[in-house]
Amino acid sequence: MEALRGIWTYRSFFNVEAGEEPESGIQLWEAELYLDVDPATKRVFGHIGERVDPIPGSDANGKLYPFLSVEGHYAEGDPITVTFRAVGRKGSAWEKWIYDYKCMLAPEWSRQPNFDPAAVQRDTLVGTVIRTVEHDGAPAGASYSFYAVKHDFVEARVATPLPAAVVAMLASQEMRLHHQLWHASRDEWDGLSDEQKTWLREKNWQPGTINAERSAGLRAQHLANHSGEDFLFMHRRMIKAVKDIAGANAPPGWKRLPDPLVLADFAPGRREQTIGNMDGNAIPPAFIIPDDASTSAWLISLRTAATFNGRFRSWEMQYTNPSWLASVTLGELGAWIEFTIHNWMHMRWTSVQRDPARNGLAVPEGRENDDFSPEWFKAENDHLGATFSSHVNPVFWRLHGWVDDRIEDWFRAQENARPGTVKRRQFKDVNWFETDGKWVNVVDPWEGPIPDDGHQHSGHGGLDVELMKQAIIVIFRGVDALEKDKMAADTQAERPRLVSRFANWLRFAD
Repeated sequence: MEALRGIWTYRSFFNVEAGEEPESGIQLWEAELYLDVDPATKRVFGHIGERVDPIPGSDANGKLYPFLSVEGHYAEGDPITVTFRAVGRKGSAWEKWIYDYKCMLAPEWSRQPNFDPAAVQRDTLVGTVIRTVEHDGAPAGASYSFYAVKHDFVEARVATPLPAAVVAMLASQEMRLHHQLWHASRDEWDGLSDEQKTWLREKNWQPGTINAERSAGLRAQHLANHSGEDFLFMHRRMIKAVKDIAGANAPPGWKRLPDPLVLADFAPGRREQTIGNMDGNAIPPAFIIPDDASTSAWLISLRTAATFNGRFRSWEMQYTNPSWLASVTLGELGAWIEFTIHNWMHMRWTSVQRDPARNGLAVPEGRENDDFSPEWFKAENDHLGATFSSHVNPVFWRLHGWVDDRIEDWFRAQENARPGTVKRRQFKDVNWFETDGKWVNVVDPWEGPIPDDGHQHSGHGGLDVELMKQAIIVIFRGVDALEKDKMAADTQAERPRLVSRFANWLRFAD
């Protein structure tokens, strides 16, 4: 189903023997085919037509610009089969056109170790088309062969790029490692050994106060330890840093979770450069994680209208409800948001991870948490499904802008319920709140061992890059791994690898 959704380059051909080709050649037509799907009914819909830039309101004869609307169904199987009818736009020169299509998704070849990673097999529809009714002197019943090759998904960094200076800061080693380690320390803390915890405490990378650490999650202990305040404050400070660099070009946050747009249309004035992700908020295709059927199914479910209109909208209503907001502490608000709608938003809008060292080869399992190869630090690594890279993606700032607005909703709800109880303060150059021991409880929200000038959010350095790498290794592979990696480097041996996990985003997925 996911393979069908998208934009395709369509080409149809005359079915003739060798030597009987028309003077103009064997190819009959090249056009843009756009297909969308409704998995609940297995319906396909979209359009097919000739893309020009920009789309005019009418053709040379004053009629509406022509294209054909597509309606049909698909059937799951091996291969997936698709049938649809294309009908000309009313009021256009094609309004009497009707064509019927039968096709299948071409089978995939299994990948072999000696295959060139750059030689990626593209999704391709192959089939036949018949002219169902006569039009413009062309007889009904004529049939042709066709194939359609799917376009790559247009990533948000292409559709709505961040300012270059912002990308440079966010993609820096300091920023990537800090964001990954900050999340990893608090998310993994409860499962670490005493040896791992001692090592992190000695390096001041424990989450919060030593021996009173604020691990993160959604269990009762996490709602009570106020770790949600750390989450909200740290990301508010990140937002300020981006605004300081970008100024008027800073990415705006979502005021409301965006309803999905179609990927393409023939609206008058539509520019070709917007096709495929017209507002930068398009939902990327889901992907399959080998040997992990439950996560793969969840990634597909996240992209459905039922999940969006059910789970996402319900959470949005809860986190904007003044009555509920007035009943929770700031820490509870942060924990609830982080481990429900925030994590699900990341994974709804994430594309498959791609390895820049292997020609963009898809890596469904994700980058290894402790793989610090230089290629992963390239700006195009903005995978939303990992804390090492998510903050480089433009969508990150839209969803975190939405999250940040919930803080102000919470403050207004508190003011209405108990005026003057929660008081504002300026803390580390951001608007924050005084600690009252009930509704706000953390005096110094935790950001890690940062310099006094806070340069970890400006990309100017000040953080120990090598120490952060070691801390990440300790968290995900243990203290002994540091010595084993050193021995492997000394002997040029390959160090042991672990399969990465989407731990941050899947912890409370069910």
